[in-house]
Amino acid sequence: MVNQFFRVVSWIYGHVLHRTKVYGMENLPKEGAYLMAANHQSFRDPLILAGVLPWDVSAMAKKELFESKLTGWIMRGVYAIPVDREGNDMAAMRACLSRLKEGHPLVIFPEGHRFHDGSIHELKSGTAFIAMRAGVPLIPARIHTSYRPFSGIKINIGAPVETGRLSGSQALNETTEKLKKAMEAL
Repeated sequence: MVNQFFRVVSWIYGHVLHRTKVYGMENLPKEGAYLMAANHQSFRDPLILAGVLPWDVSAMAKKELFESKLTGWIMRGVYAIPVDREGNDMAAMRACLSRLKEGHPLVIFPEGHRFHDGSIHELKSGTAFIAMRAGVPLIPARIHTSYRPFSGIKINIGAPVETGRLSGSQALNETTEKLKKAMEAL
C-alpha cells in the first residue's frame, strides 16, 4: 500500500518536475526478475527510476538512510534493501537474492556512491555476483541529468549483459568489465 503511494510521487516527480525521457524500455524483460545496474549522480536517482519503470522495483540503499524515522519510512516504503558499504554485507546480498528469487526486479548502483560528473566510474563486482548467482538478466542503464528543477532527465536502458554462470573471480571480473563498457556506451 505504501509502495503505491511512493510510485505515484515518483512518477509526478520524474515526469512533471524533470520531464524524464526513457529510451530502451524494450530491453527490459516483459515479466520476472532482472537486475538493473545504473550510474548514480544524485540521491534522487532511485526515486526517478521508481517512477519510470513499469513495475515495483527494489533498490539497495546505504544503511544510514534507515536510521531516521522519515527516511527509514521512505526506504521501507520503496522496498529498499539496507547495505553496509564497508566490506561485504552478506545480509544485503541474501536480501537481494531473495527479492530476485521472488520474481521482483532490483536496481543497484554499482559505483557504490554518487558521482556528479556523469561519467561511469569503477564498478563494485557485487552487482555482477548477484546477477550471476540469481541467474537473472543484468541490465545496464545510464542516467543523464543536471537535476536542476524542470531540467530534462534522459535514461538509457541497454540490452542485457551476458553473464554466463558463476564460475570464479575471472568470470566475475569479466562480467563487471562488460557491464562497465555497456554503461559507458549508453
